[in-house]
Amino acid sequence: MKKLITAVLVGIIMVISTPMQSFSRTAENLTTTVFDKKQSDENQSKVLVTRLDELKAMDFSSLSFREKRAVKKEVRTIKRQLNSIEGRGLYLSAGAIIIIVLLLILIF
Repeated sequence: MKKLITAVLVGIIMVISTPMQSFSRTAENLTTTVFDKKQSDENQSKVLVTRLDELKAMDFSSLSFREKRAVKKEVRTIKRQLNSIEGRGLYLSAGAIIIIVLLLILIF
């Protein structure tokens, strides 16, 4: 009897602790959100590329040292933002690398 009461209480707690937001999501909401994010990323990347082209077209000979440094810093930040928007690169955690190495050792 004690185990039954414990199991029922655990079940009730699990049902209560389930986030209610997960029930409100539908397929329509998810597709529009993904589409809007993709479109906003494209718009933002166009703006950043335009600004990058403007910076590259500038005449650096008339700028002071501090202004040149500020422009270079801005170019670096724009390039980082473009890379993060485009999602370039493959990121592996240390655990994933260890598993891959172990699998290679086992295979060979």
